[in-house]
Amino acid sequence: MTWTTCFWGLVLIKLLEWDGRLSALYVLCKALCPALLCLMAACLLYAVSLRLYPLVGFSLDLYQFQTVVFTDLPQRLWELVRQSWLHLVVPQGFMSLWLKILLLCALAGGAAAMLSRAVHVTQHQLLKVSILIVAIALFPVAAKSQFLVSNNSNWYLYRFLAMGLSYVYSFFLLTLLADSKTPIRNAGLLLFILLLPCMAVNCLDQQIRHVRSTEHDLAVLNRVIGRIESLPNFDPDKTYNLVQLGRTKSYLQDTPRVGPLTPLSSRTISQAWNPGFELWLLSKYLKLGDRLNEEIQKRPNLMEKALHFARDKQAFPHQGSIGIVDDTIILLFDRDAIPTAEARLKTLKQ
Repeated sequence: MTWTTCFWGLVLIKLLEWDGRLSALYVLCKALCPALLCLMAACLLYAVSLRLYPLVGFSLDLYQFQTVVFTDLPQRLWELVRQSWLHLVVPQGFMSLWLKILLLCALAGGAAAMLSRAVHVTQHQLLKVSILIVAIALFPVAAKSQFLVSNNSNWYLYRFLAMGLSYVYSFFLLTLLADSKTPIRNAGLLLFILLLPCMAVNCLDQQIRHVRSTEHDLAVLNRVIGRIESLPNFDPDKTYNLVQLGRTKSYLQDTPRVGPLTPLSSRTISQAWNPGFELWLLSKYLKLGDRLNEEIQKRPNLMEKALHFARDKQAFPHQGSIGIVDDTIILLFDRDAIPTAEARLKTLKQ
């Protein structure tokens, strides 16, 4: 997403320098070829690197490696365009509505400044302005272009929101600040002065929430450890496998929110992809072997054992939600994870 965003920024700069003549369009495309070839080579090397993962023991079953089926590309492209533009106006946990409005003003102002300059530097205005409008409209899409390949549906995941779009906002803000007209430069400077403290306050607010969320998670996980160590059949000298069904409730789970879920309101830091890591980190008395959750497709015997234990139990903090069966610690945090685990188990047995 960073590569494609930077490349599209280069496209906009070259279009701004273009005089609008069709004969010069070939020269412009030729000038963009080296950057495009580098981008394609980088994508190819990345694709090759993914194919090497199984050689070092990694599985390609993870969602990061799932790609869009070719027949779904038209629908996926439309969804990509729609979601990319929605990201400019829909607030997220770390980007509040007022900050989104300021950033949108910077984007709109920079785009208007570019179009204004394009109109005045060429007599072939209609063609150039039309192409430039389309290119500007596609800039946010370039920031999310990875979704055209990946079938991931986490459009609002924080890392997908911050990386590409930050370049888009920066590009248009710099366009305002670098404009030759004093009023436009002053408008850009005013937006910069407003944005800088607003972003600082927003970041500080998120840091406070993050600290409180982490403290909450640690407190809950310490309760889980205490529950495990108090089980009558727990042996601190023994190594246990661990199966975790669901996630613990996060600090902001019941907090009123605007916009999509954020990492602070949807789950704890690493339970989703690294079950039991925090437990191992917090208690060196807890020796863990294989660690599974309902999303990990391995060790069907452990998952079957966990499901047999969990089907008639209530989720944590109810009594019986945590137990030890043979050499396996079973944590039931959310009963909604049981159907997912059963579906994965069927897949493994096929």
